Amino acid sequence: MVDRGDNTSIPAGLTTDASGGPRIVDVPGVRDPGGIVDMGAYEYQVPLSAGSGLFLLNATKPSLQISFNGDVSPATLTAGDLLLTNLTTNQTIDTSTLTNVSYDPSTRSATWQFPGLLPDGNYHATLPTGSVSDAQADALAADYSFDFFVLAGDANHDRAVDVSDLGILATNWQTTGAKFSQGDFNYDGVVDVSDLGILATNWQKSLPVATPTALRSVATTTTSTAAAKHRLPRRALADELLA
Repeated sequence: MVDRGDNTSIPAGLTTDASGGPRIVDVPGVRDPGGIVDMGAYEYQVPLSAGSGLFLLNATKPSLQISFNGDVSPATLTAGDLLLTNLTTNQTIDTSTLTNVSYDPSTRSATWQFPGLLPDGNYHATLPTGSVSDAQADALAADYSFDFFVLAGDANHDRAVDVSDLGILATNWQTTGAKFSQGDFNYDGVVDVSDLGILATNWQKSLPVATPTALRSVATTTTSTAAAKHRLPRRALADELLA
């Protein structure tokens, strides 16, 4: 019976159940708070799931982060696991060659880092079912998707490049160790003429929210396996990222 045992009855040093899984697994919503051992030789193992997808605009380099409800086996995590589409241009981003992925066991989160700012647009990211596994070799139980947008020069992240963004850049002019939201649009750590040039290029540009039709279309596409993706040539996209 799930969460119906007595933690004090677990023999000293015993950390796994009869199948090798963790002996105590907290099942959310069952006899909370905290984890309680199950009755019997086997512990119910909560299916691996993902959530809390974030676009880290202010990281050292633009990054995508996804957290998990359990410990992921790093050996099963690859850069190409993440499927990424620019809905505005209908481009599929080749994450396998254009990102580095890392896993932080303390936060149970995976982070995909890009070498530079992605091309402008609305984006849809998906981590497909079965793409990663936990320490017990149980694969991700369901697709996880989230949306975000990128607009170069949009310091306040309001989908428009205007006088507010110019004011932010001016306030932080020549600041070192700056972030994107302070005007460091090319991620070189300083707010200078290069960033002013990026803002000027996108001056008065706005980015509408993705239409429901576009979202439905990409959702259908990402149900296929990662191997079946039609990716952009590495050199073509790399040129865009590093331009």
